[in-house]
Amino acid sequence: MPTNLTNYLESILNPRGCFRTLDGIFARCGENGEPLFSSAEYTVKFETEWQNRRYRLICFLQESQSLLNRVRALVSNPVIQQCPYLAPTRYLDREMLVFDDMGHAAYHDVVLQEADEGIRLDKVLLECSMKNDAETPGKLLRALYDLSCWMHGHGIVHNNIRLVNVQVLRGETLRLINFESAQAVSDDRKEHTTDPYAIDNLALANLAIVLYLASCNPRLYGQLRHTILHRLHDLRKILPELCRRAESMGHEALFELTCTIRNNNGKLKGRERLNSLLKRLIDHGPVQDEQLREILLSPLDKGKAPQRDLAFRPIAPKQEGVGEGFPAYDWKSGVYDTLVRVEHRGKYFYTDRNGKRAIDREYDFAYDFYEGRAVVVVGDNYALIDREGTPVIPFICEDLEWDPFTGTAKVMIDGKWGLFDRSGQPLVPMKYDWMGGSGDGLIVARIGEQYGYIRKDGSEGIPFIYEDAFSFEKGKALVELNGEQFSIDTEGHRI
Repeated sequence: MPTNLTNYLESILNPRGCFRTLDGIFARCGENGEPLFSSAEYTVKFETEWQNRRYRLICFLQESQSLLNRVRALVSNPVIQQCPYLAPTRYLDREMLVFDDMGHAAYHDVVLQEADEGIRLDKVLLECSMKNDAETPGKLLRALYDLSCWMHGHGIVHNNIRLVNVQVLRGETLRLINFESAQAVSDDRKEHTTDPYAIDNLALANLAIVLYLASCNPRLYGQLRHTILHRLHDLRKILPELCRRAESMGHEALFELTCTIRNNNGKLKGRERLNSLLKRLIDHGPVQDEQLREILLSPLDKGKAPQRDLAFRPIAPKQEGVGEGFPAYDWKSGVYDTLVRVEHRGKYFYTDRNGKRAIDREYDFAYDFYEGRAVVVVGDNYALIDREGTPVIPFICEDLEWDPFTGTAKVMIDGKWGLFDRSGQPLVPMKYDWMGGSGDGLIVARIGEQYGYIRKDGSEGIPFIYEDAFSFEKGKALVELNGEQFSIDTEGHRI
């Protein structure tokens, strides 16, 4: 029976008689009295309470037997159940009574996941920044090392570790709040030439750099999160200078870690080597270095003109100043597209140059407007909004990058990547496991374990035959095939 969000809302808001075993469950509501939930393409997650404990009730928006079978197998896997870094989860067959638009009723499978009273890692680090607390980030770095070792030792991959998905429990324990993409790696796959941990490795390495920098100078986090640290892949923009400074300082662990992750294509091979680097980083301890601080705070694109040939790179339009008498908010940006991005009391919103609200809604994070569009974040979900605050791409995205030069948005939904235009219309279907940067009109992407290149319209530019591939620049790109690395031109010919 086809179901949509409205169908589920009707049942969760009137739960009496709608559940077989979860008698007494009810939806938690926000200050506006509306139920708390987040939705994606295939699922909706309701914040609920049952027997005086908080849970996430995960419902499936589309009838997909393959999806249900995969989630059921995942939840019932003993290794996943025993993982201390994933919230305890139960799969309940035919649990929730739902009426469709025609008034026909049927029981649907749901997933019930414990919701700990944890605090998002970003919020913890921001509090550390305000209190100049360097000890907590150091403890969390050790906790990240423990997580990395445990999941590798027990054969678990997650494939969607991001700053917004990490919570801190009891001050120093980490937990990944999204389990859907996790899986237990079979012995056969462990022996495969492709590293099944490669995607997690990159995310863990980036998180480690963030935590280490926060342990060196916690006050920097409050400044850096406005530019590069909220989305971990943005951190790589400063890695070349960071790498050179670490080498000049003789900080071998930091140097090797930054060199390892500065040139990557969405994956990083070698978990054992990564764990060794994390341990060495912890053993070295934090450093106090003024040049390191200057590198981190320096404008990322200072003196550089934007390159229109390369999509998904940051641009730096001329920043205008705000008007006199601008309100004393906690933080404000410059004026971009006549709007100012403001943070106040942990929320972001937009004002005009005089500080008057231009868009009513507040966000958990927000980015500056470019060419009439801005990326905003609420909870775990990203959206692309216009200057009136209307989402042109709704809050169903796990990640989203807006490229104003080409008028396209690179979007991840349910772990798959695709492209949308500025009006929110799909250009490229959501079928890619990773999408990187673009150059010379070609976007590097991955399907399964194979890399190739697509054009903005979704057509295949160069076949998906490579084991590794990197973005084009000045007419050539580095690829790997059969263990050999070489460069190709935009036609796919070996150079």
